[in-house]
Amino acid sequence: MKPFRPSLTLLLGAIILFMGVVGLVLALLTGATYQQLTLESQQTTLRELVRLRSADLMKGVELGSRNLGDHILGQPGFIDAMQRYHASKLKSLLQAAVQDPPRAAAELEVLNLSVYGRSFNHLAELEEAAVAGVTPLICVEQLNAARMRTGLKRLQVMSGLCRIGTQIAYSVLMPIGGYKLTGYLVITTDPVHSLVPLADTLGLPVRIRTADGRQELYRSADWRTSRGLLQDEPVTDYRLATSGDQDVLLISVQQQAGSLAARLAETRRLVMLAAATITLFAMLFAFWLVRRMAIHPLQMLTRQLQRLRNNRDEIGRPVAVTGTREITELADGFNTMTAELGSMTDRLEELAFTDALTRLPNRYQLNQRLEGFTRGNRRGQRQFSLFLMDLDRFKLVNDTLGHHVGDQLLQQVGLRLQEVLRDSDVVTRIDPASRVAFEDDMVARLGGDEFAVILPDAPTREQAETVARKIIQALEDSFDIEEHRLNVGVSIGIVTFPEDGEDMHTLMRRADVAMYYAKKNRLGFVHYTADQAAQVVAAQEAG
Repeated sequence: MKPFRPSLTLLLGAIILFMGVVGLVLALLTGATYQQLTLESQQTTLRELVRLRSADLMKGVELGSRNLGDHILGQPGFIDAMQRYHASKLKSLLQAAVQDPPRAAAELEVLNLSVYGRSFNHLAELEEAAVAGVTPLICVEQLNAARMRTGLKRLQVMSGLCRIGTQIAYSVLMPIGGYKLTGYLVITTDPVHSLVPLADTLGLPVRIRTADGRQELYRSADWRTSRGLLQDEPVTDYRLATSGDQDVLLISVQQQAGSLAARLAETRRLVMLAAATITLFAMLFAFWLVRRMAIHPLQMLTRQLQRLRNNRDEIGRPVAVTGTREITELADGFNTMTAELGSMTDRLEELAFTDALTRLPNRYQLNQRLEGFTRGNRRGQRQFSLFLMDLDRFKLVNDTLGHHVGDQLLQQVGLRLQEVLRDSDVVTRIDPASRVAFEDDMVARLGGDEFAVILPDAPTREQAETVARKIIQALEDSFDIEEHRLNVGVSIGIVTFPEDGEDMHTLMRRADVAMYYAKKNRLGFVHYTADQAAQVVAAQEAG
């Protein structure tokens, strides 16, 4: 029996078919991978937005409660009734305040109003605001913490979320009498009621549950529960915790990512169609030229395809093929396919790793770079410095002039950071030229008004301080935006690897502590020290 020896035409056809299939599979796998990265980046951004918006709403609850408290304390006869321990009078004044609250507190869902003496002896409570089955509706943890305070700390307002039985509440404890402390007023409200506007703010369906997910407290009317729809519309979760870091509320936002996914899928389909068309065209030419100097050019194309399969960096790199005009056209078709795949890859990388507003690397790319440094995968255990920066007075610009002015300010800050740092300290955007020119150093925007800088060329404290002073000096100059001259400052926290931490999470956490310490004490920049953490925690608990 004669062995099977395929003809050159059949063999060439099989090779071209294999090449086309592998190219299409690479296109499909690459597109799916970066589509997932893009959607994950969008989900991370949404989670950060939920955090910021929910923090604003909780701040509004605190301010509204304070306004209600000031309204109660300002009622004629309240202080006198308190000093006389006149419970019925105090109760009637509390009732009157709830029935006619100030405008800033009109949206609050008040659950309980209680008055305590200086020694936390109970004087009066508004029983009509109590919830059935929960008596009394008071945050015991907050009262216990208030009893433990001494000195001027007793005059500070305490606020935060707490769990009271099965009820989740927001409690504000206000001192009465100023420096001549005579007692305390405790205002307990329903935080879920105040978080309901989050759905309108985000323009997305929202569901609020207890932290364990067992009890549903609120659900938007347009929340979709179908399992099939949930796969197309991923859910982003964010947890709210008490001042003692106990999770009490779980906020879920249904992300309507269908539009972005549809555009990415359409791009993938077009690339796949182009790749299939080019592959078919190449096969027809290969069969026509099988008897004319086709073996060597096809071997070159096959080798390039194998390199493409084994190394993603080969996508978009052209292959030079010598031979007849027809073989050259086949090679051009192959190069066109890989060029389109390369363009799609670059675009998806830009969406996944770049901040859309400033065109700087985003938090995800910063974490990738820090992870690489701390694992020692690049140049051994090489020292480097990490800055975390937070703009001063940026919220005032946003609140007074609008977010569009704030966005322009962030863009100018990003440009000024690029100008003030040495060329080796900046990566401007994700493209091949930038990756070659700036392999290690990076300035990134983390979100909001927070920026970060990695400085492998400034590993010592003295070098890091030199760069920090340059940044502070550059940002002290005013910014001209829409006929407004704006002045903002910056607070910088500095850590050094491996002195201040040997992993990414430790470095980021300690740099954040140093930045908060610098901002709190108006120091401009500080290096991390161990005692800063305790001071920062104490300041946050006191505030």
